[in-house]
Amino acid sequence: MAMSNDSASAGAALFAATNMSMFAMIEANRAAQRQQTIMAVINNKEYVMDNKLLQQLKDEGIEITVTVMDNFGIKGRIADFDDCFIRLESDQRNFKKKVQLLNRLFITKIVVKE
Repeated sequence: MAMSNDSASAGAALFAATNMSMFAMIEANRAAQRQQTIMAVINNKEYVMDNKLLQQLKDEGIEITVTVMDNFGIKGRIADFDDCFIRLESDQRNFKKKVQLLNRLFITKIVVKE
């Protein structure tokens, strides 16, 4: 009886693990579909922006300006990348939104000022 319980619980654990990995793959696929390639422009040359390059720029104390565009074509700018706030240029009230909104925005290009 103990063996069948062990195999049943192992089966349940395997089923749960399979479900979680499938869920993770589906979520990763959705994220990949949403995400576009982010280009960094440094000294008039374009580079693909990734976490490693971003950290390197931060470590060197280089100012980073991010241009974003949402589904409605409203352009915005992240002046301070560390705080990850978005100021929409079309709104004069200068309101701030948290970085979670970046999921709905397309980051088209990052211009690095030296």
